[in-house]
Parts: sequence; structure tokens; C-alpha cells
Amino acid sequence: MDITILLDAISTSFWLPVSANIMWTKHVSLQKRILSFIMMSLAYICIYIRDNTFSSVMILWPILFLITYFCFNKDINSFILVPGAYMIGVVANYAIAIIFYFIKVDAHADNVLYFVRLFLITVLIVVLSYLVNRLYLKYTKAIEYIPSKNITIAMTVIITIVGLFYWFMVFHAKSLGDETITPIIYFVFYLAQAALIVLIFHFITFNIYSTQKTKREEESKRNLLEYTSQVENMYDELRSFKHDYVNVLLTLSSFIDNNDMDGLNAYFKSTVLPTSEKLNQGKYYLHKLSKIKEPAIKGMLSAKFINAMNLGINLFVDIMDDIPEISMSVLDLTRILGIYIDNAVEAALETESKEIKFNVVLDQSSVAIIVANSFVNKGIFLSEIEKKGISTKGEGRGIGLDNVRKILESYENVSKMTEINDNYFSQTLVIEKMTA
Repeated sequence: MDITILLDAISTSFWLPVSANIMWTKHVSLQKRILSFIMMSLAYICIYIRDNTFSSVMILWPILFLITYFCFNKDINSFILVPGAYMIGVVANYAIAIIFYFIKVDAHADNVLYFVRLFLITVLIVVLSYLVNRLYLKYTKAIEYIPSKNITIAMTVIITIVGLFYWFMVFHAKSLGDETITPIIYFVFYLAQAALIVLIFHFITFNIYSTQKTKREEESKRNLLEYTSQVENMYDELRSFKHDYVNVLLTLSSFIDNNDMDGLNAYFKSTVLPTSEKLNQGKYYLHKLSKIKEPAIKGMLSAKFINAMNLGINLFVDIMDDIPEISMSVLDLTRILGIYIDNAVEAALETESKEIKFNVVLDQSSVAIIVANSFVNKGIFLSEIEKKGISTKGEGRGIGLDNVRKILESYENVSKMTEINDNYFSQTLVIEKMTA
């Protein structure tokens, strides 16, 4: 074995895993990151020293796909890391090659220059990977993009085809002994491909964003209309009660004047008490949602609560203060609260009391949102409740809370707490205010 090939393989083997780990925006344990680094590097070295040809690339990439999939929490979105990291590596490689080309220095002629070149490429890969990470997070947050498996697979296929086509050109040129293609030509060609891929991604995601935004606006309007209708009905009933209130007092007065305690007791139980119970129904709590200023959140909550009450849920809502703008994406917050309330409804329906309590507490530095519900304890530990497939509702149904965990990975200012107290299951979301 040529020692130069081995050294070259070892010195370049960490480029892909370094780039992949930097670009990955979701939480992965340190152990899994180290494992991915070791396995990807070993796979690269083994294939590289065996046969540095186009066929070796065809073998290497599927292996890397499997490694990233299993090391990055079996998330199919990790597939894009392999071709993405490869693209960054190629861009960095040729960017440094162009610099050496213009200063007319042969990096392979001297060991020191060779390692200087490797160091510069490594630094550029780290910088580019970090920029891609930041830009992706900023872009997806700006358009409130929800990761799609179909888009991920499509983009992975496109980038893979581009990468393999590039490799085929390189190896084909080498097999023909064609030295006329300079690093600049390679760099410009590949940069153009990278720009095309970015444009395709932007076109797809922006169109999806526009469609989703239209649907969300329509749903928000429907929810607000239903909320407005419920509030109007509530006030009509209150006005009607106010109109009858004087007659109720006059009737009570007549029973008292005649010292008819039995009649007073019967009238109170048959007329006054049912009216009191009616006023305590959940729909009379809905007006408190007016303290939430964000229409999309208010509309979603009202729709969920109205549906819950139609199912026989006893609802209690307590919002003491006006809730201003919250330091969190409206889409993400509505998704999380929707999951919490859906879970609460399902769990509460299994109990005799069928109760849900919704509280929002505002202080100077944060907003706390609490969703609590009566539930039947089925022996699920709190440490397991957020694992995928684990749920208080039964086996294989705990997808929602796992999605909440993934959403919150992007927020440093948001914390959550899960508690079980006296047959009540509660989820608390604390959102710290972000200072400008």
C-alpha cells in the first residue's frame, strides 16, 4: 500500500463527519456524534485506500447514508447531510486550490505546503458548514418552514445526482489524462450547480410556505368567526339573564314576604341553582381568550376549546392579564398548544370528572402557559413520557410530545415542565421574553 495514499485518506477522512455534525441543527447526544465521526471516517478511509475510483464513491455514499441515519436519531432528514457535506468539501477544496493556482504554488511538492493546504481546507469547511447551519435556521424560521420528508428526499436525490455526476466527470477526465481542466473551471462548474440547488430548494419551500400560510390564514379566520359567534351567543344569554334577574328577585321576595320557606327552597333548586350552574359552563370562560392578542393563537384555542366542550369536557380558563407578543414563532406555539390540548382532551374523556384547566400567567420576564387535565394513571413514568411511541393514551401513540421536544430544540428561551399531581396531568411552557 502506498503510504501517501493512506496519509491522504486519513488526513481528509474527517471532513465529511465534521461538516455533517456542524450542519445538523437538531439535538444529538455527544456519544452519537462521536460515533458518527468515527464510523464515517473509517468508512471513508477503507473505501479510499481500497480503490479511489468512481465505483468506490458509489459504494461509500450508501454506507454514509446509513451511518448518518442511525447516528442522528433515525431522522430521515439526516440523509441530506452526506451530499450536503460533500458539496461543501468540494467547494472548499477547489477554493483553496484556486488560491494555490494563482500564487503558482504546488501544494504536493512539499509536505509543509501539503499540510498547510489541508489545514486551510478544514478551516473553510468548518466556516462554510457553520454558515449553512445559521442560514438554514434563519431562512426556515423566517418562512416558518416545517421540515418535510418528501422535500428532504427530493433534495437528497438531486444533490446526490449532481455529486455523482461531478465525480464521474473528474474520474473520466483523469482516465483520459485530460489536464486541460483547471481548478477554476471545476470550481465555477460546481458552484453553479450548488447555486442551482439552493434556488430549487428556495422555490420548493417558498411555494409550500405560501400554500401553508394561505391555509393557516383561512383556518385562523374560521376559528375567529366561530369564537366571535360563541362570544356573541354568550353575551345574548347574559343579557337575557339580566333581563330576567329582576323577575327572579321579585319572586324570591314574594316567598320571603309570605314566609314560605318550602316554596323558596323548591324555587331556588328548580330555577336559581340551574341558572347558576349554566353560568359556570365552560363557554363563559371563552371571553377570557380576548386577553390573547395574537389572532392565530386565540382562534386555534377557541376552536379546540369549543370542540372539547362539545365532547362533554368541563373547561376552566384563567387569563388574568393581557398577553402581548410572545417571543416564539406563532406557528410553533400553536402546534405545541394544539398537541397539548388534543392530548388533554383524549386523556380527560377517560375520567369521570372530564376536566381541563388552561392558565396563562404573565410576569415581567416571561409568560407561563399551563394545560392541565384529569387523567387515569396507567403507570407511565415522566422520564418516558416524551419518547416516541410512549403515551398516557396507550402504546404507539406518543408522537405529539416527541414533536414538541423537537420543536423546542430550536428555542433557548423556552422551557417546559411536566407534572402529575392528584390525578391531574399538567404541561407547563415557560417562554422568556427576548430583549432586543
